[in-house]
Amino acid sequence: MGCHPSYHDHNSGIVQLQKQKCTRIGSVQALKIDATSFVSPGIGSLLDNYILEETLFTGVYGMVRKAVNKTTQLIRAIKSFKKSIIFQGDMNINKFFQKIEVLKQTDHPNIVKVFEFYEDAKHYHLVTEYIGGGELLDYILKNNSLSECTAAHFIRQLLSAVA
Repeated sequence: MGCHPSYHDHNSGIVQLQKQKCTRIGSVQALKIDATSFVSPGIGSLLDNYILEETLFTGVYGMVRKAVNKTTQLIRAIKSFKKSIIFQGDMNINKFFQKIEVLKQTDHPNIVKVFEFYEDAKHYHLVTEYIGGGELLDYILKNNSLSECTAAHFIRQLLSAVA
């Protein structure tokens, strides 16, 4: 299962490959699989694997760009964080990686999914699912108001994500 080779040794239990090292697991019950099992550090560079398209958002910490995976042709969002900003001010490197770890562990239909993580000399790049449609505030401003039914739908999604 997965991208790494593994095998089952009938005499001594399951062998699982983790970070290029084999770890012997005594039983199937001891094998733990969670959302972080499916988030990997990117292999190669970001540009080896993705075609970067338009910038969706630019802020103090970096930018978000739309991208296409060269192998799968799936559309993703690439959140690029400036290292120079993360290493100073309110956001320190430990807090940054704690937040990334929380996102990696989260598996909920109303919270963006994280797929890969890349690092280069100036940026950390987080590859996430691409969610089109824009910002909720833009939607409200465009429509001037929300019906009670539409507002209830959005509130249900928000509460579901934080529950």
